[in-house]
Amino acid sequence: MPLLQMPERVWALAVGGKLEDRPVYSKGMCFDRFPFPDASPLLREEIATVAEGLDDLRSRVVGQNADLTMTGLVQRDGEGLGRGSAYRA
Repeated sequence: MPLLQMPERVWALAVGGKLEDRPVYSKGMCFDRFPFPDASPLLREEIATVAEGLDDLRSRVVGQNADLTMTGLVQRDGEGLGRGSAYRA
């Protein structure tokens, strides 16, 4: 699992629900309440620029690989676009 996903995973397991013995991700409980740090307007702009670039890259990769969905891209080998990925933009 990529390091950047670890805080969200830990948070989701702590505050999310359970169905039998499986964790359940609830957007309202897990994402909407995630304690994002307060960022300056400049930092927010920088984050938005990087996030838009990542979204564009993901969209291009999915568009060029007919067998791939956005979910499949993120879950690919647990690494997304990380090392060992055969998908290219």
